[in-house]
Amino acid sequence: MSEPDIESRRVFGFPQFSPVVEREYARFFEVGPKTLTAMHSITDRAYSQLEPYQRAILNLSMVAGITFIEIVTLTVNGLGHGAMRNLRTLLEISINTEYLRLCPAEFEDYKQWHWVERCKEQEYLREHANDIFKQIDPEVVREVEVNMARVRPRRAQRCVSTHQSNIFELRTRDDVRDDSVLRC
Repeated sequence: MSEPDIESRRVFGFPQFSPVVEREYARFFEVGPKTLTAMHSITDRAYSQLEPYQRAILNLSMVAGITFIEIVTLTVNGLGHGAMRNLRTLLEISINTEYLRLCPAEFEDYKQWHWVERCKEQEYLREHANDIFKQIDPEVVREVEVNMARVRPRRAQRCVSTHQSNIFELRTRDDVRDDSVLRC
């Protein structure tokens, strides 16, 4: 099968935007590939006996690298709005990764946070879309309630120390005050 000529290829985005981006951000395109090389040097090697929080950091780092590539791809193709959306994701991944690196003892709370999110979603449906809530399997509702009851005491303990009254607003010790501050 022969290579299709340039006119018959599918084009995504705005290819005419690429030279503008490359000219305006030449230094980025000089350094950017080195960032990916550095990331691969960390994520591609074999590790023995990683702690669970270290495995999470490694996995989050891989997702950050992929998100970085998506941002560059979208930007170079003139799709800056999509790139900005992914940039928020990259920022959150980076904050979580650094937080776990600085505060490995917080990993269990980080890991269990999804029960808080699921409980919030369930409560929202119960209050604002009860017909949809009634369609959820009662076993699923019960699972969320049981796990939230298990997670709630740790959250409530933090609630007292941070003077917060809403259990859903609590995540970890320091990010309650400011997501952008990484302190233990």
